[in-house]
Amino acid sequence: MTARPWKTALLTALTAAWLGLSVIFAGVFIIEEHIHDHTGDDCTVCLEIQIALRLIEALGRLGVSTAAAVFFAYILVLVKPAARVLAVRPALLHIKLNC
Repeated sequence: MTARPWKTALLTALTAAWLGLSVIFAGVFIIEEHIHDHTGDDCTVCLEIQIALRLIEALGRLGVSTAAAVFFAYILVLVKPAARVLAVRPALLHIKLNC
């Protein structure tokens, strides 16, 4: 059973919104908690800030790598048909191969 196009678009939009909100909330958490009462080396707030920073960095790398993959996919789609047209084949040249 295949998914309907509107369901796919809806799931894509929900996933993008979820990722965007996670970055926003991680940033808000870092802003709100960057000055806190430090409880020592095992400070849970500091650990949570480090996790939030890693989340933001990972999603940033994901966005860059996704954009690069999409760019190269479009380049391949645009270049491949042009290469087919320029390919020299006997059928295009109307050459009879048997003597």
